[in-house]
Amino acid sequence: MASNRVKDVQLGKSSRSVPFDGVQNCLTSTSNLAILHRQLGCGPMSRKETLVLRKWGFVGVAVAVVLVGCAGGGTTITTSGSGGGTTALVTSRVNIPGSAANYGHVEIGFLTGQGRGGFRVGMRVGAAFIAKLGHTELRDEVGLVENPLDGGLTLPLAGFQFQTKTLDVPFNVGSSRYNTRLFTSYNLDLSFEQGGSALGSPAGIPLTIPTRIRALPGRSTMLPIYVDDAIFTIDDTTGSVVFNQSIFDAVNRADGKPIKAFINDYVSFDLAGLPAGERPVMNDGATLAGRVYFTGDNYAISEAGNSGVFEALTLSVDSPILGSFGPPAAGTSGMPGHAGTFSVYTPNPTNPDPTVTMDIVALQGTWRDYQSVLTNISSFEIITFPSSDDNNFQEMVAFTRTGTTITNLYFGFADFAATATTGAFHLWPVKNIVSAAVDNQLDGELTNFLNKNQTSTSSFVSTRYGSYSFAAGSALPGGFKSAGNFTVFRL
Repeated sequence: MASNRVKDVQLGKSSRSVPFDGVQNCLTSTSNLAILHRQLGCGPMSRKETLVLRKWGFVGVAVAVVLVGCAGGGTTITTSGSGGGTTALVTSRVNIPGSAANYGHVEIGFLTGQGRGGFRVGMRVGAAFIAKLGHTELRDEVGLVENPLDGGLTLPLAGFQFQTKTLDVPFNVGSSRYNTRLFTSYNLDLSFEQGGSALGSPAGIPLTIPTRIRALPGRSTMLPIYVDDAIFTIDDTTGSVVFNQSIFDAVNRADGKPIKAFINDYVSFDLAGLPAGERPVMNDGATLAGRVYFTGDNYAISEAGNSGVFEALTLSVDSPILGSFGPPAAGTSGMPGHAGTFSVYTPNPTNPDPTVTMDIVALQGTWRDYQSVLTNISSFEIITFPSSDDNNFQEMVAFTRTGTTITNLYFGFADFAATATTGAFHLWPVKNIVSAAVDNQLDGELTNFLNKNQTSTSSFVSTRYGSYSFAAGSALPGGFKSAGNFTVFRL
């Protein structure tokens, strides 16, 4: 259907009602797609929108991340702050058990076919021209991450394909447990063939690519890399492969900055129990969103249920990235289940007839219902989600429940370093998530940050719990508690 065509996003032309302070225009063409991570601004009432994804053009399925249970029952914690020690019950815990809790997935996604990044020179070599991925590894100050037994990938450069190489990043190394790992480079190692004949590697390959790949325990992170037969060509005279780094940089690093990976596994909250007037409206202007999704980097909405239309939200109010989503599966006969999946689409750049919609998959990833990744959920909860920047800014979700039905949900941002000793948060009704309107804003303070051992911490990456209090005099929705504890979605 024509209504399902993905629309291009052009920075600086958004109709969102929030200021663009801090946003860098890093797109070089309108065929690149952008998703926003909306962060808390510098002032107590301001919002800053920070670009996370500079380009999307994926074909294929990202490897599913299993996000299932580790936490136990409610735990009594002792907090300390300016008001003296207090005792409170933490009633929700992140639920990722077993070995999955000790690893994070980094997926390096290779996107073939010209035109994805807005740069197209036409057919250069032919379908028989392929690249073969060599050894894949990542290294940081903790050590080397590799899978020496894993085979390489064969990448047809002329066709639209998406293939991933997945590395499992450990967080228990030696006697140490790490909360986060950051990889600032990736070594691209490719060799080439045409018609079955080996052509070797061109000058410039292997290539060390500046990156910002954040790995978090139990989460999935995606690093996109474009390769095609405009970036790699064959010299007509010598028959050798030529690496066109200027084209590679134009489609992968147009802003000259490191390629930034993004968190690609959503946590979903069912909105079907909210009154119709409190639910976001989807892009068709009529359908009420039945689910809302958060990663810490990005937002999305979808129809109700476990399958249907999916919309990843962008800078532009009227230009979400449209797609579909499918259900999770329970394990059977001793086999583990898997998360639900989503796909979003982009126009096929080779479509010869503009009157006919020809879309290709732009990205696929996974989602889990909040009830499968949290335990001991009470009638009112506040959860924060770290981003791939893993700094003091986090997404925040506050929701009420009757039984297992969510009856109200607010979303927003937390700043764990609003002052030298306290944090701050701002929340808005979920119906505002598409328009980015700031009406009915709720504000509050964060204190008593605790690590996983439930002792005081000043480290953002160590914080697992804390205390919140809404501003005095706030007109709180029914079921919202004026003060209590929040949980960070982090192992």
